[in-house]
Order: sequence, then structure tokens, then C-alpha cells
Amino acid sequence: NAHTYLVRQANNLGAWGAHSARDTLAARQLRELDPDNTTIYLSEQLFNQRVIQFLAPQARNSRPLLPADALPLREPGDRPVAILLERGQAELAGEIMRTYPNAQRIESLNPEGHAELFTLIIPPEEIRRIQGLEARYWAGEAVDGDPHSTRIEPNLDASWPGAAPPSLPFTAVWDTILYVPEYGEYEFALQSPGAATAWLDLLPPLSSAEPGEQHASVTLAQGKHRLRLRASGGEGALRLSWRTVQDRPFETVPPWAFYQPSLV
Repeated sequence: NAHTYLVRQANNLGAWGAHSARDTLAARQLRELDPDNTTIYLSEQLFNQRVIQFLAPQARNSRPLLPADALPLREPGDRPVAILLERGQAELAGEIMRTYPNAQRIESLNPEGHAELFTLIIPPEEIRRIQGLEARYWAGEAVDGDPHSTRIEPNLDASWPGAAPPSLPFTAVWDTILYVPEYGEYEFALQSPGAATAWLDLLPPLSSAEPGEQHASVTLAQGKHRLRLRASGGEGALRLSWRTVQDRPFETVPPWAFYQPSLV
């Protein structure tokens, strides 16, 4: 009996799985994390598993990771993110590592030596690395030749001309991927101190030759949309806001909604 239990069954994948070994491995990984300072995502198979919740109570604060809409992570980048995936999700684990190459990858092996569980820990600076808008500034009104300066900006919420690299007059162009969290009608408000145009999926819903605030309503699918903006420099606020319900106030589009086109 000792040989059967400690040798044959201990190294048999079927017996190993029958004792909730995968969930136990996940719970052990979760117990190594600080639940108060880590955002935890679990695969759909691991989410709400009672064995995991019993052995690692911090799993109760986890979120399910939906593979079809997993990347990029819509997180502010103020804390680490831990993602636990089960066997069969090696491709998704690889995609996460390609998106966040500086993440830590831990593989928990089964008796056959294959990965039964993937744990990926993404530091906050790695989450912030791919966020933002690619901003280019030209001196004057013409947008040709090499720009005066380029940089990554977290969102569109600035006071000009102080927050802009060149002095007046200048022209700025931003390129980014806008992530829309859910399908529906979105109302955008673009405030600018000079002429400004915004292209969303190659269509210009916002365009004005005068300074001020302009509005546009667009029905958008959930997911990624290409966004390009151009604005002439001036004195005043530059801000892109949105809302989904007419009676709700506008809010500045947050940094987690913008991603650099060259990195996602």
C-alpha cells in the first residue's frame, strides 16, 4: 500500500489530478502574493474554484481573465498584476510574455514534467510601459520633416503652452490605440486652445478650425480603435473626455484606455 500510494499514485497523472493538485498548486502560488497590493486574475477554469478559495482566501478578490479580451490589461499600473493560467493555455501565456516581456513567468510542473500551471507576475512599470499616446510636436503650422520633439504622454489633459515642449506657434499630432471597454454609444468632448481634428478609425468625428470645445457621438464596438489627433498650439486647456450615458458628467479619458500602436 505504501508503494502504491507514495510511488505509483504519486507519479500518476490521473491520480495526481483526482486530488485537486492543479488547484492546490494555484493556491500555493496565490499565498505567496500580497492580496492588498496585487491585482489577481485567474483563468476561467481556476476562477471561483472552492479548493483554491479554501486554501488561499485572497483568491476571493480575484477577477476572471477572458482570453478573447485579455490584452492589453486595462490596469492603471499602480500595483503588480498576477495572472494564473492552467495547462492548455501555454499560447496565451506566451502572448502575455510577448506583450509584457519583463514579466516573471513561473511554471508549476505535473508528474510527467509538463507545465500544469502558469503564473505570470507583471510589475506596474511594465503595465505602464505600453500605455499612452505617441506625441510629436512641430514648430509652426506645417507637419512635415522631423518633429521638434517626440514623447509618450499618458492621456490628453494638459495646459498649453506650458506643458508643450516647443514655444508658440506649434502643431502637435498624437497617435494611439483607444480601448473601448464595452459596446455602445460614446460621446466625446475635445477641448483645445486652437484648431483641432480627431480621427477615430480613419473617420474625423471631431474637427474645428476654431478654439473651444467640440462634441461628437459615435457608436463603438468593444475593443481597440485607432485614434489620431492633430491640434494647433495656443493658450488654454487641451483635454479629451468621454461618457457613455447622456445624464452622466464627462470624464477625462483615463491612461488605461490608451496604448502605443507600436507595442500592442
